[in-house]
Amino acid sequence: MHKWWHPESHKLAATLRIDTDYGDFESLEMISNGAKEYDIPLTWFLHTGHHESYLGKFIDTLSASDEIALH
Repeated sequence: MHKWWHPESHKLAATLRIDTDYGDFESLEMISNGAKEYDIPLTWFLHTGHHESYLGKFIDTLSASDEIALH
């Protein structure tokens, strides 16, 4: 028995998906900052209608390796 390995260690074997739905700016920023601290890229599924008032501000907090998707 062993952990699964990936032949090229610089590639990712998994990703994390975040559905923002009705989260507030502070909680989304906290998730983003935590992922940056550990160099974890995220895929964000944004509920654009809910986040409209601060969408630009939120996008500015994301890491360059993050992916943005829309509901």
